Amino acid sequence: MVTIKNINLNGKKIETPNLFVSYRVGDYPSAGLKCLPWKEIEIEALLINSYDFLKPKYRQLLDKYHGVNFLKFKGPIMMDSGGFYFIEKRHIDIDPLEILDLELKAKVDIGVVLDHPMHPKATNPYQRAENTLKNTKIMFEELSKNNHDHFILLPVIQGYDVKLLNHFINRLNCIMRRYNGGYFDYVGIGGLVPLSQRCDERIVNVISYIRKNLPDAYIHCFSLGSPLMMLIAFYCGADTVDTQGWIKSAAFRAINLPGMGSVKLRLKDKEDKPKLFERNYKKLASHLEYLEANEGFRPLYSLDDLIDASDERRIHNRAIHNLYVYVYESQKAREAIKGGYFEEFLEERFSRSKILRKLFEKAKRVKKCGKIYS
Repeated sequence: MVTIKNINLNGKKIETPNLFVSYRVGDYPSAGLKCLPWKEIEIEALLINSYDFLKPKYRQLLDKYHGVNFLKFKGPIMMDSGGFYFIEKRHIDIDPLEILDLELKAKVDIGVVLDHPMHPKATNPYQRAENTLKNTKIMFEELSKNNHDHFILLPVIQGYDVKLLNHFINRLNCIMRRYNGGYFDYVGIGGLVPLSQRCDERIVNVISYIRKNLPDAYIHCFSLGSPLMMLIAFYCGADTVDTQGWIKSAAFRAINLPGMGSVKLRLKDKEDKPKLFERNYKKLASHLEYLEANEGFRPLYSLDDLIDASDERRIHNRAIHNLYVYVYESQKAREAIKGGYFEEFLEERFSRSKILRKLFEKAKRVKKCGKIYS
């Protein structure tokens, strides 16, 4: 059963399930943002990437501001290791201790172990697992040498099948016993990006299996792309997720709304494919009308303000609008859990997506019978 938790992250409390907003340092202003997004919309948690701080100009900011204070964000901050950027590589050529040093210098609340993410087409899954486990041991061993009370190092589980997941969890248990006082309170799940992109039912299997085997742990799922996939993760047992989908969708002229997939409104289509543009516009307008009438959803911008155009604020408007949808959906999920109607809420949300509806039905079967890999 999905429940509300109050997680204490180094004195900063967050109610789960919830969202870490993924932000690449420099997206304001280089990606079309006109301000730091949390200046315009309230978010509760932030994820940044150590990969960005390998660049000298950003690394210097850590020294100048004694951490990531220059971001002016007061909630919990997680720093990812950059492992995702090695997803297509066989080897990781960055020193895990360099990543740990960056995370500690940044003075973030949570740092992530340098992982080597899985991929369904990978021919070396066990080697990728061993790379991640080796880095985990190195980083926890180094961390154990000094007192870092205000820093959580997050191990990351990788794998798509029972055998590899069991191997990974058992090895992590050994590392936690030796270097972390036996505590296995926090864990991340990596390698979900390609499953999310393909709507692969293994995403349900992996999250559900790890939750079943670590019933009391705080579980974070990395890089889930859409608001609907975020809800799948919550239902399967994730406490928090992160995503860059809000700004990536905006860059591809796509608009998110609660309970439906992203839809493109391109000025070029208005001129070259007017029927397509009109159909997409009416689809969004009709769903907006439904949301306003049934749950009081109020968008931050009109549809006309979100259409791709030469106006320099349009990427910003779409990004902030999409982010608002993610935040809104995580809040609605918590309301539904508290009210005891979470499954009914999800029934409505997945009623318009045939593909994701299938994933939700899979998740419901897992909940009902307990057979995860079947």
